[in-house]
Amino acid sequence: MIDRAARDQLSGNLRQLIAGSITNDQFERTMPVNDGDPAIWAITDMSWLLYSDMKEHRLVRRHRLDPVWKRAALDIVSRRRL
Repeated sequence: MIDRAARDQLSGNLRQLIAGSITNDQFERTMPVNDGDPAIWAITDMSWLLYSDMKEHRLVRRHRLDPVWKRAALDIVSRRRL
């Protein structure tokens, strides 16, 4: 089952995480509840590869994403509709 609202929320949250607008902890707290949408599960599962959950941080300065990872993550949320 496609959960459009949850997909839109996850897409927006992931964009904010990648841009450094929110912290990793804020991203995790605002993750949508998955009620059976396989895309939500897959993207949520992939997203934890982008950051460390050992301490709260933004993806800037020393925590910034490698350009290849950043481009790949943005491709998922920008060019393709979740």
